[in-house]
Amino acid sequence: MNYKINQQYEHFADLIKYKILNTDNTAMKRKLSMHLMGMMDFRWRFSRSCQKGDFLEAGKWAKQLISETEALESYLIKHSFRTHFLSKIAEQALSQSEQTQLASINRHTPVSQVPEKWQKAFTIARGHAVLEKVNNLPNKDINTNKAFNHRYDNIIYKIEEDNISEFRAHTRIKQEEDNLYINYINIDNGTITACINWRDKDGRYDGKPLPNSEILYHQLLSVLKDRWIDPSNFNLTRVIRGTIINEETCNTLDCSITLPRNVQSTRNFTYQFARGSDEYYAILGTPNAYSTLFLLKQHPSIFAEREITSIEVEMSHSCNPNITLHIGQREQADRFESSGRKDAQASSNSNGRQAQQMPNAADAQQQRTR
Repeated sequence: MNYKINQQYEHFADLIKYKILNTDNTAMKRKLSMHLMGMMDFRWRFSRSCQKGDFLEAGKWAKQLISETEALESYLIKHSFRTHFLSKIAEQALSQSEQTQLASINRHTPVSQVPEKWQKAFTIARGHAVLEKVNNLPNKDINTNKAFNHRYDNIIYKIEEDNISEFRAHTRIKQEEDNLYINYINIDNGTITACINWRDKDGRYDGKPLPNSEILYHQLLSVLKDRWIDPSNFNLTRVIRGTIINEETCNTLDCSITLPRNVQSTRNFTYQFARGSDEYYAILGTPNAYSTLFLLKQHPSIFAEREITSIEVEMSHSCNPNITLHIGQREQADRFESSGRKDAQASSNSNGRQAQQMPNAADAQQQRTR
């Protein structure tokens, strides 16, 4: 427990320092410094209780520390959403009632409940917020083997065609007949094609369903194990979400992409959005896209230095859309990474800014009373 608590503290302390050194927002610096003070205080009290052998007291301070890191995460995500949302509608004159309505909108608001003139700005801001959440996660693999094996069974079928190494993965609740997840994995071209993913139906059974990213991960592991392939040698190039029926994703596409008028309803149009474009972020914030973000981030032993480099959308007036997430080598980006942490620490130690902006443990203990 001591090791895990210290790991969590170090991750978020480094995150705060990195954020402080890379923002000019004084209010944000002040807020982050307060979070750091709280974390330092709780960690000091936790360590002291452990040294005294008072593990009941240590458990209390461990919970306080975890609560403080969760509050930090929430603040960073909310700040990202509000900053990008307001920047996109900054030129609009808002009435008093509109300002009140604006204050009630958060990243979890369904796009259909956002006023039409703000919908595109909303979806872009939501995508930035989701990316902020994912990028702030620790750079290490999560382990859901026990949870998956307790709840699910995987069945793998090889598609029998010449010169094709493609597999169909079925995942079902143990002792149930329905295949809630059916996806295709091509190990030659590194493609995962998501076909059926009924997480809502999964949630109707007893217990907590795993995120879709973890279902895809365990399906991939089953296929690679079947073929005696080291997972670290698998080169993921695309994740395809076909025939999308998710309402939130479809509404996001509708307000982000304008199809040509007066054309055949069945005619397909294909759009390509590069990383960093408004449409890229809008689509990234949808349920059919952000699961891939979590897949890449939470399994770096397989997907290290990989990211979604572009997004391709195929749409028509009458058919369900398809989304292809292209995966490529990660570029140097404006986000929190291990290398960025070290640079932030080195910079703060060399120029004295850390001493000015970040209190030491004794100061934190004196300034915060519990």
